[in-house]
This record gives sequence, C-alpha cells and structure tokens, in this order.
Amino acid sequence: MPLPVKAETIHMDGGIYYIITGKFSKVSSWLTFPSGPPQYVFDEQGILVDWAMDIGEASRYNQKWRSDTNALTQISISKVDESLGKLPATNSP
Repeated sequence: MPLPVKAETIHMDGGIYYIITGKFSKVSSWLTFPSGPPQYVFDEQGILVDWAMDIGEASRYNQKWRSDTNALTQISISKVDESLGKLPATNSP
C-alpha cells in the first residue's frame, strides 16, 4: 500500500468504515495514465473490504463509497492508526 495521504470515515450499513487515500502515482507508461489515486476501505475490525487502484476509473467503487461525499468525514491518519491499532491481532498462529 502506498503511503497514506488522506483518511476519511463513512457510516454505512450500520458500521463505520475507514477510507484511506494513497499517494497519487505519477508513474505512467505509454499505455496508461492514472486519473486518480488509490483508495482502500477498512471495516471497524481493520479488515480490507474494498479498494480501487485508480479512483478516477473505478465506477463501481465510486458508486458504492463516494456517491455521497457529504457522508464522508475527514480524520487524521494517526486517528485511524489509533482506532485500528487497538484491535487484537487476527492473524496470530
């Protein structure tokens, strides 16, 4: 995952989801030009539930997570670390 540059929360389906925007990659080739940054969606347990490599080209993702931008609340990235860091490890042997 690229370095996070923005964090938001959204209340949906009775839960809180964390939407993390990654650093916009200016890397392109002669075939591709990214039109937006990547975004990752985590649930309250810290489980990755959705993601988009390029939000400028992700219509299904945008329809689900970005259609009501008024429902998004910007928070600090450290707040996400704090909230999700309090969870017990789920991948322990």
